[in-house]
Amino acid sequence: RFCYGLFIFLALGAMVRGLLALVFPLAAIFIFIILQKDFRLIWRKEWLGAFLVFWIIFLPWHVLVEMQYPGFLKIYFLYNHVGRFLGQYPPGGNNSWTFWPFLGVTVAGFFPWSFFLVGVIQTAIMRRKTMIGNTSFGWVWGSVTLFFIFLSNAKLERYFLPALPPLSLIVADYFYSVVSCKNKIL
Repeated sequence: RFCYGLFIFLALGAMVRGLLALVFPLAAIFIFIILQKDFRLIWRKEWLGAFLVFWIIFLPWHVLVEMQYPGFLKIYFLYNHVGRFLGQYPPGGNNSWTFWPFLGVTVAGFFPWSFFLVGVIQTAIMRRKTMIGNTSFGWVWGSVTLFFIFLSNAKLERYFLPALPPLSLIVADYFYSVVSCKNKIL
């Protein structure tokens, strides 16, 4: 089932990339559910089992490392995750990028598709009330990811990478709508 697959990959992602592998997808899903006003998705029975699978995958390694190196979890979660987000770790700074240079790196990193972002944004504004499913989830996913990164006091040039999959899906949907519209005209 989808829930189990999601939480298996969330656990694996959290093992590799830490808490951000949880924050981006779960925040996007939660905000999408709120915007869609489909709260019955939250109360599905599958979530409980999937959540247990997540902990079965995620917890053992962290417990074993904490047992081997007492204090690891404090350093790992508080300093390396929360402290880094707030720009307080490592001591002396992160070489963090400010908003405009980081935005420039994000646009350059999406090259050559970044040329189409103006058209994509214009189309989204015009279709915002009729956007459904995948397209609106792509916007939520990309927006949550970029917003979270822009909020952080620790922005490095590669931090825009998690926003590329939803941006790619949005641009692909834009191309599809342009091509299908031109075919209707012809």
